[in-house]
Amino acid sequence: MRARIVHVVTRRSGSTARREERIDVPEVTVGRGTDNTIQVPGLGVSLRHFALSPTPGGLFAELRDAGSLIVDEGVSRGGRVEPGTEIRLGEYRLRLLEAGPEEDVAIEVSRAQPSVAERESLAARTRIGLEGPVLNRWSLSWIGALALLAVFLAVPLAMRGCGNDARAGAGVVASGAGRAASGAAPVSVARPGARFAEEIEETWSVGRISTAHGRIAHDCESCHVQAFERVPDRACLASGCHEGIGAHAAASLQGEAFRDVRCTSCHMEHEGDAPLAGDDDRACIDCHRDLGRVAPSSELGAATDFSQQHPPFRPLVTQVAGSPDRTRVKSVAEAVERSGLLFPHDTHLKDGLRGPNGPTRLECSSCHHLAADGRLESKISFAKDCQSCHPLSFVDADPGRQAPHAKPDVVREAVFEAFAARALQALREDAPDRGFPMRRPGAERKTREAALASARRQSDLATAILLGPEGPCADCHVYLGAGTGCSTAGPITGQHPESAALCIAGTVVEIMPVNLPPLRQGDRWMPGAEFSHVPHLREKCSSCHPAETAHSSEVVLMPPIEKCRECHAGAEPENGKVASDCLLCHGFHHPEDGPMGEGARLARVQGGSTPGGVFP
Repeated sequence: MRARIVHVVTRRSGSTARREERIDVPEVTVGRGTDNTIQVPGLGVSLRHFALSPTPGGLFAELRDAGSLIVDEGVSRGGRVEPGTEIRLGEYRLRLLEAGPEEDVAIEVSRAQPSVAERESLAARTRIGLEGPVLNRWSLSWIGALALLAVFLAVPLAMRGCGNDARAGAGVVASGAGRAASGAAPVSVARPGARFAEEIEETWSVGRISTAHGRIAHDCESCHVQAFERVPDRACLASGCHEGIGAHAAASLQGEAFRDVRCTSCHMEHEGDAPLAGDDDRACIDCHRDLGRVAPSSELGAATDFSQQHPPFRPLVTQVAGSPDRTRVKSVAEAVERSGLLFPHDTHLKDGLRGPNGPTRLECSSCHHLAADGRLESKISFAKDCQSCHPLSFVDADPGRQAPHAKPDVVREAVFEAFAARALQALREDAPDRGFPMRRPGAERKTREAALASARRQSDLATAILLGPEGPCADCHVYLGAGTGCSTAGPITGQHPESAALCIAGTVVEIMPVNLPPLRQGDRWMPGAEFSHVPHLREKCSSCHPAETAHSSEVVLMPPIEKCRECHAGAEPENGKVASDCLLCHGFHHPEDGPMGEGARLARVQGGSTPGGVFP
């Protein structure tokens, strides 16, 4: 059935506008429902009131729901209709037009305009009666406005001026920042009008407070320090709240990038149970897309998506053995770790390695263990992971006794104690068994001193061998060289303050045990990123860490970004890859960069500007 529908709209000026549409439907349905061919609003109209259907004798109007039709000013239950017939349905009129050569029906739809008498009758029935000489609608409006100002503005301001003590005395819950920080329960005194006063305060709230701040839900002054002013950062960083929250970057960059950013720019309160921390990375991308604009002194590259635009991994490594300073290199390929430790991974992963109980084979998990939180590997312990294969035995002493794994001076004294104990025991065993000993005065003391002097010479020699370039310590520690000494053999020398004595060919010389730099091995190559081994346990360690080919401890066994991209997509998921947005690997607050706000304070001290009220 081909139909032409003409919609006629009357404007306020009295002019009309017409809009036509042509449709092809089995029948033309009319009703209040949105699935009708012609929708007619109004409670007096059924969802599907009637339908126009073609018949051999012409068009037929058929009622579908209970009710009736007003056809040409007469009530009808339906029937045959012709061009010129007008059907009234609620406020709308449907008039059948002459159909064109390619049309089966043409209908004009217009809204009936109420007459002047109808409008006056409606106004009379809906008059509210505020036309008195005194209490008319204008005076009542002013009275209502002043009452609202008094109840919802003047009263809360007066209560705020009285302070928490007065509010608590009135029965309002008072749980100030100090009380909340101490863990004390909120105070609530039940007095007449208390609930009303509390509800008056709550009318100022723009939304339900979050669960995280529930303990100060009724103490508005904890955050809103000044009336009619936005929450300053100092309220968030106050003692007992978030004063220890970590910064996002180093102090210089902190002041540079966050000079005009407030805590509440990211942490929106009064959003109900929604988390205060952001859960999308749009804020990250806004800054890191063009970081040179936000923080010109930053050396970080632009980042928008892990799979499309992200700078290469830049590990933080120790480049000078013994130095406490760590340097961020440009890429994993350029990373060299000089921690002071000698450990070739490839040697320790070979078959038939000599172990305490015979040939063995080590796995990565033999030495590397996950920390309790499952996120970072715990540090290697010599006693737990190394000593069974690398004993610290020393010459001419009890084979079962080992030197401690400690600083050279501690090792030297421990070795001396072993030799001294053996020398004194020998004196006791060699002493004659006489009933009445005959001793020359001072002889026993001299004999004891001579035994201890001999023990010192032996222990110094053992210490020098133990800590020397051919000893067990040099197997794992970087040895930085030896100097010159006596004519028979050169003692080991160096630059450290610890000293020992070496007896060679009967000559006692002062030596430096060894120049072993302290180990400076960081536990994280990328402290600005979060990584958990737990989701990756299904993979072999060698999938990401090529330890079997690492012939030196200087090799940084961290995978480059290309390796991670084999399994990780960007923010949008890809087939066979894990969707990875910024927040998967990066947090915002980093405690190692100091407290949040230090950068802004530094910028102010150096002449920069900070937002008003950020710091007292």
